[in-house]
Amino acid sequence: MCIRDRFSDYGAMAFAQIRESFGISPDEYMSSLGPEGLMASLFLGDLCSLSEIMSEGKSGSFFYFSHDMRFMVKTISLEEFYKFRAILPQYHNHVTSNKHTLLSQLLGLYKLKMTDPLAAHSDRLMFIVMNNLFYTDKPPFRRYDLKGSTQGRESTEEERSENSVALKDLDFMVGEDAMHLKPDTAQLLADTIVADSKLLAELEIMDYSLLLGIHKLEDPTIELVTDPEAPPFEQDAGGIRSVDPDGHPGEFVYFVGIIDILIPYSARKAVEHAAKSVIHDSHTISAVPPDQYAKRFQGFMIENVISGPVVWNAEAEGAALGEGAALGEGAALGEGAALGEGAALGEGAALGEGAALGEDGVIIAQESENHQETVAIEMESLH
Repeated sequence: MCIRDRFSDYGAMAFAQIRESFGISPDEYMSSLGPEGLMASLFLGDLCSLSEIMSEGKSGSFFYFSHDMRFMVKTISLEEFYKFRAILPQYHNHVTSNKHTLLSQLLGLYKLKMTDPLAAHSDRLMFIVMNNLFYTDKPPFRRYDLKGSTQGRESTEEERSENSVALKDLDFMVGEDAMHLKPDTAQLLADTIVADSKLLAELEIMDYSLLLGIHKLEDPTIELVTDPEAPPFEQDAGGIRSVDPDGHPGEFVYFVGIIDILIPYSARKAVEHAAKSVIHDSHTISAVPPDQYAKRFQGFMIENVISGPVVWNAEAEGAALGEGAALGEGAALGEGAALGEGAALGEGAALGEGAALGEDGVIIAQESENHQETVAIEMESLH
């Protein structure tokens, strides 16, 4: 017998604004999740029912899809729960002010404290509600979970034989599934990857992935239902349509998002990084500090996943760093700037828009200004 002790809904006002920014009405949200499904079990505190309808994922988390498959509910660890509460203001600001963000649409945060009269302790379950990236009538025939690391990032033969299993970085690199997009779409996607991962680095988050689903159209000449009011990467039947070499609509539809965005770089992750670095090249393992993780993530996605030239134009992640090039503390590369092989940019130096520093060139320190706009958000207390 299961008895509810307490059900908590955290940041209700903030999440209502987040859902509104993603075009989700209160009626749509509750209609998908209840009243006879998960939300009913949550409000009634029926832990027994929850255990019957939820499935366990590889990470040990349990997840449940709404009856219409639009949303997914996932259990999270206590560490992730407190991390999300701490970063909710920044997450709220980012997703409500960036319509094209690729970050998972995290739509609700809940905690259920359960008391079993036959036990001497209470159980706590923490949940997040998120969007289902593959909520579409164009189901992917292939999926990838891409981190930008290579150590252990290869699927088994059994995993490669199942369309529902996401393949990994090394699988992608030997395949031919790079995203062929219109130039402006490719550039926007690259810029968004940089902006989103930069935020995650600032929030001390790592180990996230780019989830990519690929649908192949049976008839490449078909015109897809488009929604110009939808976010830029969801306008073609919920995804992004490819283009052929001539720039005409292609045969693929891509569904893309950044997932698993609540994993902090904790002491445990730091120990994992140190231990694995003894055995493997530290640049190839997944557990690396957030700044390093973000830059590697950006580079892999822009250089391997997006087909065609794009300008990598976000601050220090600007244009390419050549082999052996170095950026000093506080140095900055402007949009389109390039630092050549063996070049060094000294402390506080700045390389302006379109500038280039040649092989073995050196720029001495110089003054630069950094203007940062601070946005204040009025939010309810989360405690």
